[in-house]
Amino acid sequence: MNTHSIPQLAPMAAPAQATPGAARRYLQPSVPKFAFFLAMLVTMMRFSYLHEALDLLVGLHYMMLAVMPLALLGMFVSGGLQRTLASPIGVAFLGYVVWLLPCIVFSSWQGGSFAYVKDYTIYHAPFLLLIGGMITNRKELRLFMYAGAIAACIVLVDTRLLGAVDSGGRATMGGSIGNSNDFAALLLFLVPFLAYAACDKKLMTVLRIGAWGGVGYGIYAILSTGSRGALISMMAMGFLIFLRVSMIQKLLVLLIFPPVAFGVLSLLAPSTFARITSTFNSGAAAKDAAAVAEAEASTAVRRYLLQRSLEFTVTKPLFGVGPGQFASYEGGTGKFVSGSRGVYNQTHNTLTQFSSEAGIPALLFILFSMGTSIITMNRIYAYAKRSPENADIASMAFFLMLSAAGLLVATQFLSMAQLFYYPSIAGMGIALGSVWRQVQIQKANGPQPTSGQPTPGQAMQGWSMMGQPTKGRAPLGRPAPQEPRVKFTR
Repeated sequence: MNTHSIPQLAPMAAPAQATPGAARRYLQPSVPKFAFFLAMLVTMMRFSYLHEALDLLVGLHYMMLAVMPLALLGMFVSGGLQRTLASPIGVAFLGYVVWLLPCIVFSSWQGGSFAYVKDYTIYHAPFLLLIGGMITNRKELRLFMYAGAIAACIVLVDTRLLGAVDSGGRATMGGSIGNSNDFAALLLFLVPFLAYAACDKKLMTVLRIGAWGGVGYGIYAILSTGSRGALISMMAMGFLIFLRVSMIQKLLVLLIFPPVAFGVLSLLAPSTFARITSTFNSGAAAKDAAAVAEAEASTAVRRYLLQRSLEFTVTKPLFGVGPGQFASYEGGTGKFVSGSRGVYNQTHNTLTQFSSEAGIPALLFILFSMGTSIITMNRIYAYAKRSPENADIASMAFFLMLSAAGLLVATQFLSMAQLFYYPSIAGMGIALGSVWRQVQIQKANGPQPTSGQPTPGQAMQGWSMMGQPTKGRAPLGRPAPQEPRVKFTR
């Protein structure tokens, strides 16, 4: 791969006919501060479930409904929709949202699917726009990382205020994340933001020390849920970290990780420890037979639901059984091993939830959007870490990739197609791509005039339609020469 190529898979398309006004928009995109901070406020509330915690603790109702319309209005006014649609990641994800509309018509229960799509479109899908359309430079991306870190802190505090332990000894939460597995997935998504804050040298030392403490407590909280899918996700995240760190850091990980892991696991309740290790430890049943038996029964049900979701994908490949209708359709048509009717449960695999409820086209939209987001994060991290001036972008790209990868692995054991996670990951990919493209355009054009305006001879020179550099500098007013598209190779 040409080392001069820019690893940008989701850029904002530059105009073929560059003008000073167009260059100004791309070199210095203008997002009003009030609109940006509203978007970050809503994102922090959604990530942390702060609105639900305030409802449960102090009876403050409808906080999200009060702020969300203002944030969306600010997004539309500031051009967030256009910036999102300029990225193939955004186009693919919005394609999925649009595809849900005909799926309602062919649903097994049209009323239920309509309510499902309405709630998803209003409360969850907009985070694609609020993240991907509102972050345009490294300062804004850094503030977004802090918003995620604050959300992680709020969730960890809520574990003390609203947390509980179920009859099996597993940690749970109140509200809509009362399920232990869902709670673990939320923490897997948020803890990398807190880890970024712990590694950010621009923060005060006391805050960084506190962030490291939060990371440790977050890992303990994840394991306390007894989620075996979360354990697999943590192993995948650890493998990703091990691949990406330097050789000295690898040695430190090998020296530090075993005693730390042993210490955290020793703090878990015996039943939780037996359950979480039952997949890898055949002798776990001797420690807590009831917990292991419950885990094995859960595995049998999940295997059955996976088979049924694949069956629905094959028999209804275009529109599925209807958005949000897998549980009811399976329950009304299924035969379980015992001969009773179906189990009336979700797929417990988010990818087959997409395909069985909205058809194979919906799955393809999601796979393209998520895959391109991960590739964008990985490539930008690989390129940014080569230059000291972009070390902050490399760090943000790495922790965004860690958050996305951890969540995507965990959701292969959960049903989360209807939540904000996937739109947020797509938005993160768009935002990082926009920031990286902005940095490269500024680098190609050299230092800007003190007035903040690009000079006529330098604006948008040497850039192709897809954000790739050209071999020469094109005069202003001419279309920049094109280069062949960069292949997905290292």
